[in-house]
Amino acid sequence: MINNSFSILKEIIVGKELNIPTKMVDFTFKHFFRDNLTVSQYNAGNENISIDHNILKERQDDLDTLAATLEDLGIIVHRPESVDTLIPIKTFHYTTYMAGAGNVRDLTLMCHDYLIETPVIIRSRVQENKLLYNIFRGLELIWIKAPEPKLEELSTDTDDWRIKKDYKSLDLKGYDISFDAAQCIVYKDVLVINISNINHYLGYKWLKKVLPINVYYVEFTDNHIDGLLNIISDRVFLANPQLKESEYRAQLPSEFDDFKYIFPEKSIEDNTGFATQGGMDVNVLNIDENTVLVNNDAHSTIKVLEENGYKVIPIQLRHNKLFAGGIHCSTLEINRECI
Repeated sequence: MINNSFSILKEIIVGKELNIPTKMVDFTFKHFFRDNLTVSQYNAGNENISIDHNILKERQDDLDTLAATLEDLGIIVHRPESVDTLIPIKTFHYTTYMAGAGNVRDLTLMCHDYLIETPVIIRSRVQENKLLYNIFRGLELIWIKAPEPKLEELSTDTDDWRIKKDYKSLDLKGYDISFDAAQCIVYKDVLVINISNINHYLGYKWLKKVLPINVYYVEFTDNHIDGLLNIISDRVFLANPQLKESEYRAQLPSEFDDFKYIFPEKSIEDNTGFATQGGMDVNVLNIDENTVLVNNDAHSTIKVLEENGYKVIPIQLRHNKLFAGGIHCSTLEINRECI
């Protein structure tokens, strides 16, 4: 059972980069990573992205080391099934290929007694969770799969997320319910989901119907919230300085009014990957309320956490921006001590 992100960790899944050095590029991929692409990249044709085998091997090695480190800490660790060849995926609406299983956080929402497979946003990920089913079958949870999206252009809201919408006044018919689990924060009896388009808003409405807890939405960023905020102990956020404390507080529900914010220094950004370095720096994993796994390159994060009394375990996880996944993205806890 999971109702927080910082109590004693008992059991977890660690992602596995598949032996597939190719990223499938289509409109869903480009729309998802829009903020990290140049205008010319976004408007270009669908040319798949090749990843150097040495880089892929380094990423695989680092995830293996992360899994071994967690096991050494006494935590039960599971891994996805392996895939060594491109697997074609064909639906009524498109054809694509499975491309990875490294960011296991993204597609499964663990919330209290619920395991929710979220309605995937990128086409090449629609079968990814199948590599976790042998793990899921052993869990005594209420297992729900959200409505499967068509992932057509007409059913996807592709407007720039900075264009704010009054969702209650819009005609939402014809749009997919589509969102990632990594857009959500679970804290006790509260879930907050970051939304940036009609598809996400429909996901928010669906979660409100499904879950027996309070569900709210915020509009902080284009997609995932764990590159902005992570709750690292009771009433404490580790926060990306991309936004100010006042901006976070203005949107979060009253249950978070008395939270403390810890900010590392702002990272210098570049355009060499599909995620921001600042997002990766706060993308951490708690072992318990006092112990945090942090990427060993996130020097400012390590410093500010230690200054605030946390024990930091530095972990090497290279190529975070290229694979769009830090330590938090690459892991999915399936059992923590409840608070």
